[in-house]
Amino acid sequence: MAIEMPKHELLMQLSNVEMLFKQGRGFFHALSNINLDVYKEDFICLLGSSGCGKTSLLNIVAGYVRPSAGTVTFEGKPFSR
Repeated sequence: MAIEMPKHELLMQLSNVEMLFKQGRGFFHALSNINLDVYKEDFICLLGSSGCGKTSLLNIVAGYVRPSAGTVTFEGKPFSR
């Protein structure tokens, strides 16, 4: 007898997200190739050292900034404010 796992609904999806900041004559890669699926009722914690891109990622997820590349969807629709 197979155990059926509950189906969770996809809430937010980040695909190949990148965030670049202009720095002098070049750019600083704050985020590169971020892929994340967030399902309803998920609990997610971001951990990392100072300057690793946690705040940049949270600002993208909150809709405060747009990623330099990649896509963010919320409930299957493109997400932006």
